[in-house]
Amino acid sequence: MTLRFRAARTVVAIAVVATAVSACSSKANSGTDAGNAPAGAVKTGVGVTADTIKVGVLTDLSGPIAPLGKNGLAGSQLFFEQQNAKGGVCGRKIELVAYDNKYNVQNSVSLFPTVNAEVIGLTNFSGAADVLAVQQSIKKDKMVVLPSSYDSSLLSIPTAAIPGSPYDIETINGISYLIEQKKLAAGDTLAVIHYPTGIGLNVLSGARAAGKHFGVKVVEQEVAPSATEVTAQVNAARAAGAKVIVMGTAGTQTVAAASVVQATGYDATILATNLISAAALATPAKDALLNKVVLTSNTVPLSSDNPAAKAFGDAWKAKFPDTLVTASAGAGYVFAQVFNAILEKACDNKDLTRDGLITALRSLTSVDSGGLQVDLDFSKAGQPASRTTNILKPDADAFDGVKLVQAGYSADFAKQYQPGS
Repeated sequence: MTLRFRAARTVVAIAVVATAVSACSSKANSGTDAGNAPAGAVKTGVGVTADTIKVGVLTDLSGPIAPLGKNGLAGSQLFFEQQNAKGGVCGRKIELVAYDNKYNVQNSVSLFPTVNAEVIGLTNFSGAADVLAVQQSIKKDKMVVLPSSYDSSLLSIPTAAIPGSPYDIETINGISYLIEQKKLAAGDTLAVIHYPTGIGLNVLSGARAAGKHFGVKVVEQEVAPSATEVTAQVNAARAAGAKVIVMGTAGTQTVAAASVVQATGYDATILATNLISAAALATPAKDALLNKVVLTSNTVPLSSDNPAAKAFGDAWKAKFPDTLVTASAGAGYVFAQVFNAILEKACDNKDLTRDGLITALRSLTSVDSGGLQVDLDFSKAGQPASRTTNILKPDADAFDGVKLVQAGYSADFAKQYQPGS
């Protein structure tokens, strides 16, 4: 597979997570596609030639969350290399083209015209604010994009396919699970430590809705995305009597909160989406994470007994033996799986244009991920593709740092909740 990296208008070779990318041939074999239709009979558009399909990734490869962006890109790369080894899609090899937005909205806005002119769609676009900033172009040019954020505000873009449960539904499911586990009850208080934008506000929306539904008081503490210290926020939660702290943040603040809770003897459970890496369990925060944290995720742990997860883990270790895997790598792999399913459906319909991809996307009522991802149904524009969540716990013995507690958890309230309501 050919992998190209663009930053602004400069083309350079990229080493994904410090490992050189092996380039497979981008020349497709002549013959028939997956639907047994001659390649010439398939309608094509932007990003598609007789022998290649260009698929884009627009993410942070050198900015503040570059390790996550690189892991996600590597996961997508791994899937498409496997797919190309099987013959690609529609008699064409997939060419993955990566663009570095440095997790900066203005960079995404500047890069998007180049992206838009080169690829059929984006299998990974980070983050939510970046996607929203170019939503008019996405809508006008009918580009299918898979955001790497599960922010439910992205449901307002008809061709932005969130491949899982949005953060607010994840939060509702996580709170419901903790109520079932007697960690929280009606009349109790929970605290939300959250960013002022993006994931923070979406998690806060879910916590507010769950609090109202379950009769739980919600107190709110804001934290900056750049913060590494959350002692004041945790102390405020303790002063409010919160039995659960819900984190609407990245992993850095979750690790910091768990450490404060553990060190101060605060009897509280921390609930967070899984942005914890195995590396965090090799730090002094290990016991705090093991004792205090419950995680939610759209992807099963890569160290689970699931055969597809095991196959991914083995492939990752073989290709990147010196690089710790994170949840972003599994997500990148699954996102590529989903985008591949859209391409294959469009090929069956003999329409590899952007209109054809939209039609294919809306016809997908399920995606076979081998159980790597929660169930997905993209047939209803504006509605979540899933309302289920995997419940995880940190695990020092797992190579990706987490273990599965319960797969496919879905609270009754999550099934009826409407994002943005």
